Amino acid sequence: MDRGDLGMFGAGLPDGELAQALAAQGVLAQLGAVSWSPIDVNDAIGRMLQAGADGVCEVASWWLPPDKKIPYDPAAELAEAWRGFVAQHPQPRLEVQGGDAGAAAESASWLARICRHPDVSAGSVFLRVDQPAWAVAWEWPLRMGVLGAAAASARGKRLQAALDRTGYRHLWSVVDMARPGAECDLLLLPGDLRQALAEVLAAPQRPRADCVLVLGGTQVSEARGLTLAAALRRETRTAGVGVLAAGGDVAEFLTDLVAELSHDLTLDVALFRAAARQKGQGGTGWPAPELLFSRALATGSSARRSAARIARELAPGAGADPAVGAITRALQDRVDKGHWESEMADASDAAVMRADIERVTGQRHRVARMAANGPAPKRAMPPQPTDQPDDREVLAQVVEQGSGAITQALQPDRAYELRVKIAPPQAGFTAPGQAFPSHELPPSESGPALVLSFVPLAAGAGGERPAAPQQRQVYLPAQGESTPAAFTFQTHGLAGPFRARLLVSHENRVIQTLRLDGQADGAYSFTVENLVQPGFHNLPYQAAFDAALVVNHSTSGQAGITLLADSSVSFLEPAGMGDMLEMLKATLTDETALRRAETSLDSAAMTDLVYALTQHGRLLYDFVEAQLGALDASAGRIQVVEARPGAYFPAEFLYPLEVPPAKPPLCPHAATSLAGGSSHQDCPHRDDPDHLCPLRFWGFRKQIERQPAGATPPGTQPAALTVPTPLNARLDLFRSVQVARSDKVQPADYDLPEGLLKVLNASFASVGTPGSWKQWKGAIAEQSPGFLLLLSHSTEDATSHLPALEISKDVLPVASVEASYVKGPQAAAPVVFLMGCSTADPKVGFLNFVERFKRKQAALVVGTLSTISAQRAARFLALALPLFKAATGSGRTFGEVFLEVKRAALAQGDGFALSLVAYGDTGWQL
Repeated sequence: MDRGDLGMFGAGLPDGELAQALAAQGVLAQLGAVSWSPIDVNDAIGRMLQAGADGVCEVASWWLPPDKKIPYDPAAELAEAWRGFVAQHPQPRLEVQGGDAGAAAESASWLARICRHPDVSAGSVFLRVDQPAWAVAWEWPLRMGVLGAAAASARGKRLQAALDRTGYRHLWSVVDMARPGAECDLLLLPGDLRQALAEVLAAPQRPRADCVLVLGGTQVSEARGLTLAAALRRETRTAGVGVLAAGGDVAEFLTDLVAELSHDLTLDVALFRAAARQKGQGGTGWPAPELLFSRALATGSSARRSAARIARELAPGAGADPAVGAITRALQDRVDKGHWESEMADASDAAVMRADIERVTGQRHRVARMAANGPAPKRAMPPQPTDQPDDREVLAQVVEQGSGAITQALQPDRAYELRVKIAPPQAGFTAPGQAFPSHELPPSESGPALVLSFVPLAAGAGGERPAAPQQRQVYLPAQGESTPAAFTFQTHGLAGPFRARLLVSHENRVIQTLRLDGQADGAYSFTVENLVQPGFHNLPYQAAFDAALVVNHSTSGQAGITLLADSSVSFLEPAGMGDMLEMLKATLTDETALRRAETSLDSAAMTDLVYALTQHGRLLYDFVEAQLGALDASAGRIQVVEARPGAYFPAEFLYPLEVPPAKPPLCPHAATSLAGGSSHQDCPHRDDPDHLCPLRFWGFRKQIERQPAGATPPGTQPAALTVPTPLNARLDLFRSVQVARSDKVQPADYDLPEGLLKVLNASFASVGTPGSWKQWKGAIAEQSPGFLLLLSHSTEDATSHLPALEISKDVLPVASVEASYVKGPQAAAPVVFLMGCSTADPKVGFLNFVERFKRKQAALVVGTLSTISAQRAARFLALALPLFKAATGSGRTFGEVFLEVKRAALAQGDGFALSLVAYGDTGWQL
């Protein structure tokens, strides 16, 4: 779009006055002015002045009649009115409404560029793009992110040096975004827009940042720039992209930016002022930035809002600790004044008082993410979970397409519509009999955005599908009904079964899975299949997943995998995967059952094992490449949910690279990269199939959170799942440990020269060694240990023939594993290491020990996929415990450190690390 598209409008005006006229016209159009006459203009300008009193104006995209003829040309009057407006309300913020694609978006982008003209005198101009809808945290101190290990080191040192020269050193920190699960407020990309997108796409994981700052300018056409910026926003999971053309020292600019932000300015205004400040300091200058922002980022990124959110979040817990209460009251008092006592006090108060809260509580305070559709309303943080049941459920209603008649049975060869909403049970809808965990919703004006995914599972006799997977977004307010969703499907022509799964998720995190099952000519059922989250109270504090995999097996044992990634859903049933899994486990057991591990990664036995696993992993990857291939380079966090007992998909062993017919040599950088001494991303052999590298396996490149199956019978309370919450986000591992071992574990295996017992005594304040399950249960009640270690043996109970765990010749059937064997009366939930013989073996289904411990209030359960020797388990723990201990108090998550521990063990040549999996929420902090 250009001036020619405006016809005669403003044809005689210079560029500056035309820009003023367009800015005024946009505000008028947003206020509803539809005709143009001197009287209308004067009246609308008056309303514009009133609406702009808070300094925030909305500018609508320019609208033209089809023939591009405007009967009255008010451009000169509009320009004059705009000059009068900014005289009374200096530097208003302008929001240009538009999308991220198509002609309308290009027009909006053109209007935004016009409004950045200096004669408009705008305080900021941003192009509003709310989709995809990413939530915003915006923490103080600000987290400045840099990508790439080598670049991060040099760039990070320069930024830190600039920070140390200012009075704002306590208001920002540098984050290496190559670290798994890392997040930041501002991701800094030094190149132009094309280079920035390439850097993000090449990153080992998909970054998450509240905003991305591209410092090298656009360097492409306007239309191409808009497309690249929108792509960058999607690929980075960010609420905003700011593009600046570097005209001065980057470190000085960032220092100015932090200074402006600390004065309670929103990010869009601070960026404009920091650019202007650089120009005013005699530099070559930074032109006004081009901003592609969501409303949540543009309105929520101020120091006072951050302080208010912290005070609200902690308010209910203030009475529990007088020190916390005093801090939050002081913080709220500063917010309530509406201004700050000194120019530098704004962000400093938020940062310092947040640090005080962390010091008093002994754990890192995670700032809640604001809802993606706007800033959080003024309300206190939701209370901790209670046993109070929620009366809302996921309701289903099936109607025949065409007639709209509600039906309770499915007929062959018919078209239906499944209507779904979350609401209290009501006539005409089928309720599954188990509440949806909708209490304690995160702060939001309309409720959190939930994604419903409908996935038909059963194929007809000819292999036809009743419908493709479908996805809808709904909003769930704090009370009442959610917005509705509808899905279409067709029953098979023959009288075969109909099966479909409904997934409820939030930011690719599965909350609940449900099943719709019916037989042709018979009534259908709608039931809860698996509850993954007990409530919403912790979701704003958790990092989002890049994708979720929901795994199930059909009644015949056929594996099925549903993939959720952003706004898409797909389903596949890879035939033969069960046999592949058994072969993979046999390959692992050949190594992990050995009493002694190889001493180096480059030994012949270890390279033979890794090469064999690359073959298994490549075949597995072939099964799912069409659906998961795009995630290989971009995804850093994956959730795997086992929807049904016994369902298992070895995502950790996916291997995306081709495998040569003969074993290639080990990459010379493999051990160093595994140990953290160098970056796999920068390795010259990263994508070279002629070098063997274990870091290509998903399990050594991505954080993978596993959630076990666990349905709750209808009409009963869900299991008391233990998840991190805002006021209870930290594990208490090293206060006390209980260690139990099988009678089959020899003393020489248990007390190695390397000294597992020595490591345990050095790591824990208290070490218990119960000799029976009765003593174990008593120790749990008395000490509430934060770490449970079982060097146990899987056996069979002589009476029930159920699987059981044996310690010191004492047998505990799996059905007897209750919460009293897992969690004591104190608040901290334990981490359980089940270092037994195939304790995570999916063959035992709902008898799975890992699932049982998780459902009985363990925070996390670590198990093994293959048979192992006790000596190998002891050796691994002697390595792992000091690493976990060193990370205690750092605020890092269990998922981050667990990944590092596995890498460190493999770097030392111990293939046991290949067999480890963790079940539970990996967002717990150490």
